[in-house]
This record gives sequence, C-alpha cells and structure tokens, in this order.
Amino acid sequence: MRKVGEAFLNNEATFMNGSAEHTLLESDSYDLVTMASSFHWADTQDALREFDRILNDTGIFAALWNPRLTERSASESKVQELLVKKYNLKSRVWSGLSGITENLRDILTES
Repeated sequence: MRKVGEAFLNNEATFMNGSAEHTLLESDSYDLVTMASSFHWADTQDALREFDRILNDTGIFAALWNPRLTERSASESKVQELLVKKYNLKSRVWSGLSGITENLRDILTES
C-alpha cells in the first residue's frame, strides 16, 4: 500500500517508517491520529499509549470501520457476489466484525 501511495502522490506527501505502537513521531505534537479499518491489527494498548504520547493536550484519536454488513445492504451483496463469482473469492476478512468494535468503548475508556 505504501509503494502505491508514494507512486500515486508523487512525493506530495511524506511517508515514514513506523507502526501504530512505535510511530517515531515527536511527542505532544499532533492534533489528530486516525486509523481506518486497521486499529484491530495493532497491539491496542501499546498503540493507545503511543497515540497519547504524540497527541497534544487537545489531540483526538479517531478509529473508523466499514463493517461490510453484506446481508443488510443490496450493494454490498452485489459486491460480494461479484467477488465470489468472477474472482472465485473464498473468504474475506471483515475488520468491522472482528470483535474489536464491540469492545472498543471499553478499550478506549480503560486506556
């Protein structure tokens, strides 16, 4: 994803090595940290400690998910059907249904 992003943005953005748990960014310096359909891949407690370190006093952490509730959405059902029929897809990982979203309020409150 990074290589595609770098090529697509043609050096209009800075890409840096790091992870949610070890961003290597300056402490108390950022207004916003976001993760979109990816927070479940991090060690949540270590990542939240890192976000607390890099966010300034009024900084915000936002986690976003697309739960892909295929059975409730006609368009999602069509996408799933296409992936199965045309591309012979056997399964998909749906981060929104990984369980973390059910406990996210507790995880964030406890941190």
